[in-house]
Amino acid sequence: MTCSAEAVYDQVPYHSYTVRQSHPDNLATIGGILGLNTPAVETCRVLELGCAKGGNIIPMAYNLPNGEFVGIDVSSVQIEMGQRLVDELDIKNIKLIHGSIADIGPDFGTFDYIIAHGVLSWVAPEVREMVYAVSKQNLAPNGIAYISYNTYPGWHMPEMLREMLLLHTASLEAPEEKIKQARILIDFLHMANDGKDTAYSHFIQSERELLSHCPDSYLFHEHLADTNDALYFHQFVEAADRHGLQYVSDVEIIHTFISNFPPEIAKFLRRFDDVLKTEQYIDFVLNRRFRHSLVCHADVPLNRTVSADAIKGCAVAARVVSGALEANMFNDEAVTLTLSGVADATINGSAMKVALHLLSRIYPRALGYDDLVAEIEAFAENAGDPLAQSMAEHGPAVRYALASSMLQLYCAGHIELHHMIPDMVTEVSDRPTVSPLVRVQARDQEWVTSQWHARVSLNPTRRAIVQCLDGAHSRRDVEMSVGKLPAAGESIDEALEAIAQFGLLTA
Repeated sequence: MTCSAEAVYDQVPYHSYTVRQSHPDNLATIGGILGLNTPAVETCRVLELGCAKGGNIIPMAYNLPNGEFVGIDVSSVQIEMGQRLVDELDIKNIKLIHGSIADIGPDFGTFDYIIAHGVLSWVAPEVREMVYAVSKQNLAPNGIAYISYNTYPGWHMPEMLREMLLLHTASLEAPEEKIKQARILIDFLHMANDGKDTAYSHFIQSERELLSHCPDSYLFHEHLADTNDALYFHQFVEAADRHGLQYVSDVEIIHTFISNFPPEIAKFLRRFDDVLKTEQYIDFVLNRRFRHSLVCHADVPLNRTVSADAIKGCAVAARVVSGALEANMFNDEAVTLTLSGVADATINGSAMKVALHLLSRIYPRALGYDDLVAEIEAFAENAGDPLAQSMAEHGPAVRYALASSMLQLYCAGHIELHHMIPDMVTEVSDRPTVSPLVRVQARDQEWVTSQWHARVSLNPTRRAIVQCLDGAHSRRDVEMSVGKLPAAGESIDEALEAIAQFGLLTA
């Protein structure tokens, strides 16, 4: 990176935040499903390129104390900000380095997981090549590198808006004035196209809505940056191949499986016998504008014929939002349920119904697959249902059908699979506790990090509550401390239950 890039990020630090998709747990899970013998999450070694102030890598290090974490960023200001948090929380297993990606050599060692979120499209061509080079040079034999970037065809229209904003702000020097004028132009374009039923007017409306919820630093570094170069997926794959890397998957795994598309679209996509070409056409279908792509060493064998056996080493988490599950648990009726994901899911089979019932009762905790099978058997036996006898007599067939159904639900984005099980608490005790990390985050910002590495936004009342949850204060103490704040329409107990459901409580 150039000195000017350092100065820009020193002037306007990037809004550094948790990126759940980049967590080693997620990378290990996806890699494992596709045949990689991925390194253990709990003891992994992680490198993050362009870590900013550590909003992503610091929570990883805190919640995986037996791992080792290194973050590097060109901005000394951002590194200093991150180091203050590391020092305050006394985190021993992380090192934040002020430097360029070009400074990384073999002496840094190898890493099980390498993360480059929001870097590839936003750096000069020579540094872009270094992202690939480091991902090859410093990646452990069975490791995975996560690289995100703006992609075509979806980036074409935002790129058009970016060009307008760059022209409009070209004569301005101060970042705050550039940001102000950029938002003025966006509002003007929205006003000028309000009420029109055109592709352009709909785009301006949606982009204005998106940017209204984004911090100024995002607008500045995304739309007003000197460099922001998108690339087609096939160009990313070609560059990775030049450096001895191969594409594994995108973290949005729902879009990787053709079966998730409507029949006519799936039929067209199946015309291609090349996985990578199919992925490119999926981008055309989705008009995808951003990718989080995973790569590994080119000589590592992958198994793209996903087998139900792949789920057996995973832990499972799921939550039923709505649907008549309990009333139909032990019958042959198909049940339509609202889980997570973009559409409802139709569930068949008593074993799968019982599994979702049991998982929903303990959510957001996860249960290892073998433990889940044992609990299904015990639940059916206690209920006196023939499912218990069926599992006893035809165990392998029933288990295979269960694993296949779970894999389908995971690939459709309805349930979660994990390679780790955090020690989280789902029941609110009289003296509830969150980690010091969460309490500090709630003090300084509007979001905190769950034990699943998810970003959880908190209203002012919940932020105040979270800061009191140190295990020393009772519910009554918490209520007295935050009683003068607006309750956002919920009681203290309701807020605590929500905090538990977010996966924030610890023992």
